[in-house]
Amino acid sequence: MKTLILIIFCFIPFTAYCPESGSNWADRYRHTINESRQIQLRRLFRAFCNVESSGNWLAYNERENAGGILQIRPVMINEVNRLQDSIRFELRDRWNIERSYKIFVIKMMAHNPELDIKKACMLWNGIKTKESYINAITSYYINNIIY
Repeated sequence: MKTLILIIFCFIPFTAYCPESGSNWADRYRHTINESRQIQLRRLFRAFCNVESSGNWLAYNERENAGGILQIRPVMINEVNRLQDSIRFELRDRWNIERSYKIFVIKMMAHNPELDIKKACMLWNGIKTKESYINAITSYYINNIIY
């Protein structure tokens, strides 16, 4: 009986309404992957915000000229502008949480599309990233599942 229920359960299509997706299963699958990636990006963004500035969007590190919720440096703005053609970022954008998120997404999607946490840490904080930094990001990412 359990086997029969399992077989029936496997053939019931599980679909959710999604206006962006088409009518075939491949489009729905792609949308699910994209939605999952967006959730991962938001979680990773929150982890970096928590570790970099404790969530303070007005944080500023004078020694490194890093500011905003992600402690964005001028070199990061230059790098993201180099990667982008259409959207141009300015130094003042690091104080805007939405623009900071866009900068983060552009950087991660260009150099770390698989969203590996250790690689993300090295991309954001440099190659000499300490293990304690990676552990802090990983810990926040794992322990704070709220989207």
